[in-house]
Amino acid sequence: MGPRTMYEAAAASPNANALNLYAIDCRDTTTYCSGILMTYAGSPQVYNPGGCPVPVTHRFFAGATPQPLVDPQDLAQVARDYMVIPDPIAERNPKLDITGGGTLVSLPTWFWVTNPDAVGAATGGTRTIRAQAGPVWAQVVARTSGLSINSPAGGTSCPPDRAVRVYSPGANDSSGCTVAFDAASVRYSSGYPVDLSTAWSATWTGSGGTGGALPGLSRTVTVNVPVAESQALVYSYR
Repeated sequence: MGPRTMYEAAAASPNANALNLYAIDCRDTTTYCSGILMTYAGSPQVYNPGGCPVPVTHRFFAGATPQPLVDPQDLAQVARDYMVIPDPIAERNPKLDITGGGTLVSLPTWFWVTNPDAVGAATGGTRTIRAQAGPVWAQVVARTSGLSINSPAGGTSCPPDRAVRVYSPGANDSSGCTVAFDAASVRYSSGYPVDLSTAWSATWTGSGGTGGALPGLSRTVTVNVPVAESQALVYSYR
């Protein structure tokens, strides 16, 4: 070890071996290499290959636990974005020919979802997705209260089990998802626009005890339902 000029002089020397000597030798092994240098460098060991002292030191530094490659919350957000929630597709009854496949004012009209996954009927109104990247994982659970039906002339909300209940002759109207429209759809050429919607809240849990809430999800399908008034003639006999 020494000043830059020492190395430059060695490089210019006709004795090429001098460069090796200046590169590895200390000016004073006892007081410099084993003293001041080793104070900063760590526990020293001095080797003497061929009588030329070479100091070798080792110093260990305390390291911190490396940060995970993926934040669990970021992983949860990606999982939420990839969660498959189908649009609710529904059938209804009645579909009367005299109303163009529609229904009548004040008549309970049944709606039922034909794709149960759209309301989580088989899983208690929930859907779950899990994502993992190495040791980091996140699980997202989405929950819905069922199907909401809205129109300019009436609506209702039904839990998942009622939302998938199919109409059958003689069935009690209170056991199904029914809407009784309160007026005819004369101002709507194709019938009332009826929105069939599901709303899902989302929460997540992840590695390291992490977790929390995520933005919710929603799905809406609009169908047209003609509604007509039923008229009857009343005769009075005297």
